Amino acid sequence: MQDLLSRLGTLDSKIGSLSLEKIARRTGFFRRSARKADARQWLRTICMLSALPARSYRTFGWLMGLIDGSSHSRQNIGKRMHVGFEHFLKDVLGQVVSNLVAPVKPVDPTFKSFGRVILQDSTIIGLPARMAKRFPGSANQSGKPIAGMRIQAFFDLLSESCLGFSTSPFIRNDQKASADILDLAQAGDLVVRDLGYSSLAVFHRLKQAGVHLLSRLKHGTCIFDQDGNQLNLLKRLQRAGSLDTLVYIGSEARLPIRLIAVPVPEAVAAERRRKARLNRDRRLNASEEKMRLLGWQILITTVPPSRLSSDQIVKLYALRWRIETLFKAWKSHFHFGAVPTHASVTFVYALVLGGLLYVAVFQCLFQTLRHRHTDDQSHLSPLKLASILQNLAAIELKAIIDDIPTDNLWELTSYHCRYDKRKRPNHFQIVEDLSLG
Repeated sequence: MQDLLSRLGTLDSKIGSLSLEKIARRTGFFRRSARKADARQWLRTICMLSALPARSYRTFGWLMGLIDGSSHSRQNIGKRMHVGFEHFLKDVLGQVVSNLVAPVKPVDPTFKSFGRVILQDSTIIGLPARMAKRFPGSANQSGKPIAGMRIQAFFDLLSESCLGFSTSPFIRNDQKASADILDLAQAGDLVVRDLGYSSLAVFHRLKQAGVHLLSRLKHGTCIFDQDGNQLNLLKRLQRAGSLDTLVYIGSEARLPIRLIAVPVPEAVAAERRRKARLNRDRRLNASEEKMRLLGWQILITTVPPSRLSSDQIVKLYALRWRIETLFKAWKSHFHFGAVPTHASVTFVYALVLGGLLYVAVFQCLFQTLRHRHTDDQSHLSPLKLASILQNLAAIELKAIIDDIPTDNLWELTSYHCRYDKRKRPNHFQIVEDLSLG
């Protein structure tokens, strides 16, 4: 069974080349050599636990005991839940993700001229209110503290690989995270993001770095034609119906960019307008001009027409929803974002980081199976694969249990399932007192 798991691409096979003990000491998680569980066992345990529904120090100690054969009390587990463990997991996550990413030659000639097609989006995890000091959420009318964590994910559409993750408080929105892409994107890449990341300053820097971009046009952006005259986009579209032209955007440092606008189906336009009217943020009340422009899909890109037609650009932008599908798979099937109510902040954060490691490995496995699947008439679904592999942690747990003598297994289980010592008698002590009386 363990050989099968290794061939499938589970965590153990992905961290084999990492010097985990050195990372643990460098990040402050270990100050000396471990007497019981080593860094690999801590990492393996948190990743398994993050994919299981029951999450507590007690379960953590039980799992680790299965792995290393020792007993670990929940009190001792709690003592190790400090900032050093967070730094250790962050470091390992970064290295594992970089090791998992392998260049894949694109089959579709549409993408042959791009190094990578990078999608960026974020997902939100709600946290207990007591964590609001470290992970402040949005304000509400009640004045009660709200906590939330925002996870930025970077995904390569060509290799179906996770390129990286970052975590922050909920209040660091996508606009504030717009420049994060500059540390990842390389010349020849194409970056596809939604309107929330729109930033002219970042667009300029991406173009200077030789990175192509594809985004929706933010309403209110100043647009100029090639003669330097300000363009009335609505009037132009009402007259022409659609556009694919070179324009300049920005009131000061003008950026030359390709603007593509195509009409959307009336049902889509009506739904957009309905949502715009229901927006609770009064600062975003839509003008009549904006409501009319919602009848078009308006995109900007630095990819020239010689490389991708306007129709290809529109279809490519629609693929941005791929990352939303992955978020759904992770949250629906891997318990990603399911936070223990009474756990410490560090334990919750460790579970999130362990979950990110787990989903990164899942994406690597999906990529491997996708390339083994040679039937051209059908394709693997990440949602269906996730629904099956949500049991991978349980399968790996079974493989560990199968190697443990039964007596040792029950001794370890009994150690973690005894009543705590309290002044209040438990059920069996009450029964014994009745018998003696």
